[in-house]
Amino acid sequence: MTPTTPVLFEPVTLQNQDEFKAAASILNRASCECSFVNIYVWRDVYDNVFSRVAGRIIILARSVRSLHFPMGEWFAPAELERVRRAVAEAAGMPLVWADVPPDYVESYADELAALYEVSTLEAEDDYLYRTDKLAVIEGNCHQNTRRLLRHFEREVSGSRFEPLDTAAAPALMELAQSLQAEHPVEGAAQEQMALACALQNFEELGLEGRQLLDAHGGVMAFSIWSFLTPSVVDVHFEKAVRHQAGTAQRIRIGVARSLHGRAEWINLEQDVGSPGLRQAKRSYCPDLMLKRYILTPRREETA
Repeated sequence: MTPTTPVLFEPVTLQNQDEFKAAASILNRASCECSFVNIYVWRDVYDNVFSRVAGRIIILARSVRSLHFPMGEWFAPAELERVRRAVAEAAGMPLVWADVPPDYVESYADELAALYEVSTLEAEDDYLYRTDKLAVIEGNCHQNTRRLLRHFEREVSGSRFEPLDTAAAPALMELAQSLQAEHPVEGAAQEQMALACALQNFEELGLEGRQLLDAHGGVMAFSIWSFLTPSVVDVHFEKAVRHQAGTAQRIRIGVARSLHGRAEWINLEQDVGSPGLRQAKRSYCPDLMLKRYILTPRREETA
């Protein structure tokens, strides 16, 4: 269907949170792109705005000229394309659909092929782990993780986990900035902007977290997450000092153990094409690589 009223764009605010979550719950997806937390804290980086079209919520990431797959009931492909054209015209830019779920692509394979170039990027796959398996790290696959945890326990005495709240924000930002200074990574400034937003709105966004402290109370690592669905936790930010081997493993496995019995799955999001992130996330033996698809219209230039 073509929208019968003008397509209007609104900024993403905290007041939209319940509406977004209700729409996302219809799809019940494990994709990190469906998280209101991510949509909100990265809104300035991606210039996110949204529109309501035929009872669905459609997010436009203007800086990358893409639309999130609609939150709400599926549109049939012909309707999806009419909506895309209407939103693109209102936005004044060519647009593609992103974060398209695999089951939608499978259900409408022929119709989508007639309208779009259908593609996927390995760098955008989500890494999902069964919480119970990550908590116990059994088997040959986790041999190196167990070794690093034993190394940490031998070398570090007096460390402890504590829950996170907004009072921890300065120390967490300091750790993130020091890690970037030690080993500059492309996109770190944007991530720090998103992290600062998350910490400023920690309670309002329903975030949870743990920090790993040394014997003197210094922050060695931290992890911040929220529930994406009742059974899936999405880890939005996780940082650990590099000078002490085993610290990254200590925070990650510690978080899994704290979530055991509360969440069936942990989503560690994407590796964004970074070889280091890819190696690290694969080392924990993902149980599922969740693909998302891009729909590029065949009859419209997108550059």
